[in-house]
Amino acid sequence: VGDLATLADADLEISIDGPRMSEVTALFGLESLGEGPFQVTASGEPASGGYSVSLDGTLGQVSVSASGRTDALFDPGILDLEVQATGPDFAAVVALAGIDDAARTPFAVSGHVRWEGFPVTLDEVAVTIGDNRIALDGTIGAPPTLMGTDFRFDAEGPDVSAVSVLAGFGLPAESFQIHGQLVRLEGGIGIQGVEAVVGPAVAKVDGILGDPPGYAGTDLQVAAQGPNLVSFSELAGVALPALPFEIAGRLAPEGDSITLENVSARLGPNSARVEGTVGAVAGFIGTDVHLSIEGPDLSWLEGPTGFSDLPRKPYRVEGGLAVERTGYRLDGINAIVGEVTAKVDGRVGPLPD
Repeated sequence: VGDLATLADADLEISIDGPRMSEVTALFGLESLGEGPFQVTASGEPASGGYSVSLDGTLGQVSVSASGRTDALFDPGILDLEVQATGPDFAAVVALAGIDDAARTPFAVSGHVRWEGFPVTLDEVAVTIGDNRIALDGTIGAPPTLMGTDFRFDAEGPDVSAVSVLAGFGLPAESFQIHGQLVRLEGGIGIQGVEAVVGPAVAKVDGILGDPPGYAGTDLQVAAQGPNLVSFSELAGVALPALPFEIAGRLAPEGDSITLENVSARLGPNSARVEGTVGAVAGFIGTDVHLSIEGPDLSWLEGPTGFSDLPRKPYRVEGGLAVERTGYRLDGINAIVGEVTAKVDGRVGPLPD
């Protein structure tokens, strides 16, 4: 070692081992990676423009390896590595990142990763969780804006719930195929050919989602359908009805607004349509939409809304809603539930802070 402070000109190999992995994880206050011995060997030697490095280890029942190049052994600015990791318990590993309720199933990770600040480049990164497979290729830009992100993802398997836990939400234990590409643009996210098939449900999204708070520049084509919305109750966080569903429409940019084109939804025998424009500014000021919703039984809203004892009668609501700087304007709202009719016109305001 030429310099102990920076490890400059180092040519070395380090080995660490012991009989009980649990003592190591407890020492650092980490979740257990399982019982068993551990052994880690790391090496670094000078190479053109930096160092050649490698790491091989067995941590309880988890095996890891990495090899490649770096510009410095201490405080590196560049890492260019081939990585691999395998183990019998996916839940134990992701618990280190604070993710709970993951599947206790074998896992494997492999691929090429290049880090030079940002963006991070992922090349043929493959993740296997049980029989579920995820493939990632592309670059991920620096947070929080992620500018420079451009990556493709493909995933498939018999149980999407084992994968969705990584994103922090729940999906039903159904077979799945998900693929598409995400590109960070000035002012939004490009969503290119994203398609998700979860069990018998299908969703497709293509276009641009503008940045919050106004989502200006949004230009999206959306379509989704499936036989039973109740399967997505955990994802929505509310009790959804056991009814077939269908959603379709386009959100198109128009000046400082987003135009709703042929936006419609069906939920069993219930239907809804929305047309007009949404203000693409903070607070959605400038929104001016006309909506209609109708069906044979209002009580289906009890689960999603938390209300109880809603009448089991036909209903229809139709009218206009506008968002102005001074509040909300209600234009010709007509509501019919069974034999009860209500009409509303006027303004409500001011807008909440």
